[in-house]
Amino acid sequence: MHGFYSPKLTPSGREVHLPADESRHAIQVLRLGVGDQVLLLNGHGVRAEAVLDAVDYRRHTATTCRILQAVAVPRPLPHITLFIAPPKSKNIDAVIRAATELGAAAIVPVLCRFGVAKPDLDTTANWTRTVIAAAKQSHNPWFPEIKAPITFTDALKTAGAHGFFGAVPPPAGAPCPAALTATDQQQTSLWIGPEGGLAPEELSALNAKGLQPLTVGQWILRVETAVPALLAVVLDRCRPLPTTPTRDTVG
Repeated sequence: MHGFYSPKLTPSGREVHLPADESRHAIQVLRLGVGDQVLLLNGHGVRAEAVLDAVDYRRHTATTCRILQAVAVPRPLPHITLFIAPPKSKNIDAVIRAATELGAAAIVPVLCRFGVAKPDLDTTANWTRTVIAAAKQSHNPWFPEIKAPITFTDALKTAGAHGFFGAVPPPAGAPCPAALTATDQQQTSLWIGPEGGLAPEELSALNAKGLQPLTVGQWILRVETAVPALLAVVLDRCRPLPTTPTRDTVG
């Protein structure tokens, strides 16, 4: 099923109108018509199976969907805030796409000392289009929240005590650190530095905060490689642990 963004979708709604751009994509690009089934996402946890019920083939901007089944999906755990020094503009789409598909809860652009890109509010507003496209492709009903750009110092003040930073290569000749042990951690953060690396004082501040350095492999990673690689590790290590069922003792 093709996915579409429907911001007015609710768990109890019976029908919903697609936004004009989504409607044009459904009719003109995908050639969908009345009776075709689609998947709708509102970006805040609601996902619905629906059928196209009314289509304006002349204007291509009015499409009504009849809801077959809608569910409110719980926010997945762990809740990961990605603090990232954005790479150059041509690479940021890959970063946003990976973060969305892997379920990051929030993306915070951090202005680091060695950072090349200095995005403003207008720039980060454009990232929403990439989020929507990635969420539709992955059927993720929870869109990450795009925060306003912030300085490294202010970002550190907002971060919780649990988190990781990387990708930090091990010292020459030293083995990679032991794998992280699994923890039932619901709130955590992941910090990814700029292409020039985190400044010494930024590394010291992250260590002082109690965040853990994270290494994947022996080599220095590009930002667009580090984000999916490290997010996958954090997701695996901080996933909710299964509960052990208790067994009643029979006397």
